[in-house]
Amino acid sequence: MEDKIRKPVAVDKFYPGKKEELKDNIKYFLERVESEKILNQVRALMLPHASYLFCGEVLGEGYSQIAGESRNTVILICNSHKKYFKGIALSDSSLWETPLGQVEVDQELGEKLKSEVDDLFYNDEAFDDDHTLEVHIPFLQECLIEGFRILPIIFGEVNLKSYKNFSEKLCEYLTPGDLIIASSDMSHFPPYEEANRIDLETLDIITSLDSDDLENYVIDIEEKNITGEETLLCGIDGVKTVMKIAETLEWNKGKVLRYLNSGDTPDGDKDRVVGYGSVVFTDKNERTILNDSVYNDMSRILNFKQRATLLEIAKNC
Repeated sequence: MEDKIRKPVAVDKFYPGKKEELKDNIKYFLERVESEKILNQVRALMLPHASYLFCGEVLGEGYSQIAGESRNTVILICNSHKKYFKGIALSDSSLWETPLGQVEVDQELGEKLKSEVDDLFYNDEAFDDDHTLEVHIPFLQECLIEGFRILPIIFGEVNLKSYKNFSEKLCEYLTPGDLIIASSDMSHFPPYEEANRIDLETLDIITSLDSDDLENYVIDIEEKNITGEETLLCGIDGVKTVMKIAETLEWNKGKVLRYLNSGDTPDGDKDRVVGYGSVVFTDKNERTILNDSVYNDMSRILNFKQRATLLEIAKNC
């Protein structure tokens, strides 16, 4: 049967559409990483999905943690930004395409979850114009060793128990070689100082893995009618899914890698900002080396910038 290919919709809007320019863009953000490499096995990341111009440094902080690794399936989760529908959507496409090539969809895992989660169904229209998962794939293509698959998931209108039911079933199929990406921006559109205050508290709760506390905090902030604040987490169901899985599987508490908002960019308007945070979730085990390459061995202890520096020194010796 002929492959069904999901074509990119975010090129030249959220990231460069030319292959070499895109690769250079991603390399630039990875080289600006400030975080040290975490030694425990990375199981999930919360990362933003805005234009690389605004959140590229925050994306780089997260993706540097998995650079040079092999992964089985990357489960990408967000809430719908373009289409209204009820339930949770699976992509019916067998391949997703970016300027860097095509990535296979893990249809086998999708089928298993669909058979066990009542409100999970195929709905390709949910992904048609939605950039929130697509913007992560070029970073994955550049950072991971070729061979990984993806499973795109978009939440529509669901009840408060839906993410818990989905998390419970996903726990049963996760392997140590899988990775979850919870795609979410943070505060939309309070003044700069308010965003910093609200988002840092949100990040603190996310790292605690208490999803009920997060729900209560969101309600509390909404009731305060803070000027400009519309949404605390536009991908909240993906974030809560990761928190619930981390709690269930007894992973470590989350760790914040970087927080910025659009007001931190050179042309950013500090009167109305959007927040961007990167959080890493790890299990109790030290990183496993999933292949024998020297690059992957180095990636256990050095970040991207440190590896590049070391390789440059070696070349000049």
